[in-house]
Amino acid sequence: MAEQNLLTPLGSLGPKLAHDMPYSRPETPVPHAQVQIGWIGLGAMGYLMARNLANHRGTHLEQPPLLIWNRTKEKSEKLLHELGDRKVAIAQTIVDVATTCDIIVFSLSSDDVIRSVYKELAATLQARSFSHALP
Repeated sequence: MAEQNLLTPLGSLGPKLAHDMPYSRPETPVPHAQVQIGWIGLGAMGYLMARNLANHRGTHLEQPPLLIWNRTKEKSEKLLHELGDRKVAIAQTIVDVATTCDIIVFSLSSDDVIRSVYKELAATLQARSFSHALP
């Protein structure tokens, strides 16, 4: 009987179990699910990391291109030119990244930039959430 409990998915045991656990995570997506990843910030470190991620996803996975955004559009265009539109897509605004991506990676240079980006994203998502709640 104990072996059978080990094979039971945790989600089927009810919400109380998840609250009693010290760590809980959402269910793992279906292996072939399309996951849109966004990248905000293409500075000295962010550019190289985004490039590596886009190359890996484009080579090994059938996934949509990495959606990138940077305050200076030239860096986004440089990465697009380097990798091509199969691996990278440029978001027109930071809001596009927030509203279309399942996962967002940030690589930003300072506390002020982080606060600025966070405030813009939070305001957008809050406004969207509020508008969807209206009858």
